[in-house]
Amino acid sequence: MIDPVVSTPFGQVRGSVREGVTRFLGIPYAAAPFGEARFRAPTPPEAWDGVRDALEFGPTAPSVPLPGSFLAEPAVAGLGCLNLNVWTPDPGAAGLPVLVWLHGGANVTGSSAMPIYDGAAFARRGVVFVSVNYRLGAEGFALLPDAVANRALLDQIAALEWVRDAISAFGGDPGAVTLFGTSAGAGSTLAHVGMNRGLARRAIVQSANARAALTAADASLVTGELARAAGVTPTAAGFAAVAPERLAALSTAVVGDLTADLDPARWGASTVAAAQPFLPVVDGAVLREAPFESVLRGGDVDLLIGTNADELLALAAASLPAGVSHADVAALLGQLGLTAGPVREGATPVEHYADVLTELLFREPVAEIARARPAFVYEFAWPSPLPGVGAAHGIELGFVFGNLGLSGLEGPTPPRELAGRVQSAWVSFAATGDPGWPRYGSDHGVFVFRA
Repeated sequence: MIDPVVSTPFGQVRGSVREGVTRFLGIPYAAAPFGEARFRAPTPPEAWDGVRDALEFGPTAPSVPLPGSFLAEPAVAGLGCLNLNVWTPDPGAAGLPVLVWLHGGANVTGSSAMPIYDGAAFARRGVVFVSVNYRLGAEGFALLPDAVANRALLDQIAALEWVRDAISAFGGDPGAVTLFGTSAGAGSTLAHVGMNRGLARRAIVQSANARAALTAADASLVTGELARAAGVTPTAAGFAAVAPERLAALSTAVVGDLTADLDPARWGASTVAAAQPFLPVVDGAVLREAPFESVLRGGDVDLLIGTNADELLALAAASLPAGVSHADVAALLGQLGLTAGPVREGATPVEHYADVLTELLFREPVAEIARARPAFVYEFAWPSPLPGVGAAHGIELGFVFGNLGLSGLEGPTPPRELAGRVQSAWVSFAATGDPGWPRYGSDHGVFVFRA
């Protein structure tokens, strides 16, 4: 079979066919964001002559995995990390729905090259699937006085503009784009819903800490902490002296520093509330207000949003000391400004701590959004057979992508039938705006996925 060739706005690309699915990997949507372009807004890539091979994943953004990662995170060397990948059932088709994926990873790690994010199963269901790399850590999110803010969001906008301009050549409909992501990628998805630039018709938000965004003042505190660790001034000019690989390592280290010392005087109240140092920043230009507030006011983007039943159980088990008591948990929650509330019958202290944080950070914001604007709401409730995991943060990924067996959370025999139901719902929503159950409202609540 002859490898397919498709024209993009910047040149032709050659893909490959595997098991009936055509894929194009590592296509640049913006120029390499390093050298003179470092800490600047993305710019178009240089056009190329002839046909460019799109047969392997492109460079991944510099990153250092977080401790305890349960997914394989391959690193691909190179400067041109602003690239994307396309899986399509047929480049010669027309009008197919499009899914555009933003990976998670606390905005410091992850990439589109991770095996669990292979889009072939979506393509077999008649969808054109696109996955995107974007800048991470300080490169993408640090607020710098001499640089544009929210560079990672601008990268994602550039990728969505590429999809708008190019996806019809791959069989997709640029008017039927669904943006979706998990965790930090879901937070970015919410930011785009709030900005509502007309680049996506629908959005799927998986396990977002929906209220998470930084004020400019708090983001500046994070930049100061990072600069002290790097030994430079807290500016783009200062950080330019730090190699991207070292800055990536420092960015991941700052996540740990924040987790170990949730002091609002050091990090800022919005940083501590989110427990993440790298987030979209309300800078007054790219983001005029927190995405959560924008989303609450509505808009014309169809929304499917949900959480996992035990989002923070595994994290709580890893972070709390052995022998912790219910009184200890209540005191810790009090230090965070949270009320412990009643203990679920039979819940251990670790489970109670996870219950409270999951409710406040994940479920309550989703319910508030769904009460304020039309939305379909789900909960993924299949529990891992592994002890102390439950339906943990990220466990839905293998089911969403139909790529079971690649997550360290699933156990040896995850139910394939459940993966089929989840994928069917996501594809139906992308194609029609209806995942297969009623919108959240007075007569319907949350649709629960169970085995």
